[in-house]
Amino acid sequence: MKAKGTKKQTVEKKNVFFTKTGLDADFVTTLSDHIFMFLLNKGGATVIETYDYVRESGISNVDIKKEEILSLLERLVYLGNAEVSVAKNGNSSLYGSKIFKPVKFMVGRCPLSEVPCYNCPYSSICSPTNVSCNPRNCKAFVDLLKVPDDL
Repeated sequence: MKAKGTKKQTVEKKNVFFTKTGLDADFVTTLSDHIFMFLLNKGGATVIETYDYVRESGISNVDIKKEEILSLLERLVYLGNAEVSVAKNGNSSLYGSKIFKPVKFMVGRCPLSEVPCYNCPYSSICSPTNVSCNPRNCKAFVDLLKVPDDL
């Protein structure tokens, strides 16, 4: 039984990603993007190195913990933007033993870049009405539209 006059104490877990109204998705996304760019520039980092970067760069004006940095790095792994490996130096610390590396994406070819007009230095003056520079007398454009003889 409760003694009269005592208030029920609630345990409130403090987390930098939550506000009074709920998850601050914009903050999480912004911080994740900065951390991903840090991983790209560095080629890989531990939780401790990433933590130091976030604190020194001033990205966040709130005090962030190593556990929260670890959860952001694990979020990047979950999204497929990073991969994690275990360091060979024998560091038994949770924050120093894992190395997070960015996943390098293969850039697909853009069909527009295949069209010669896209990279042409004369594209600003080229037009069907221009006598000296038009698609009809453009060698690159004619070569693109030429049907191969073996078809």
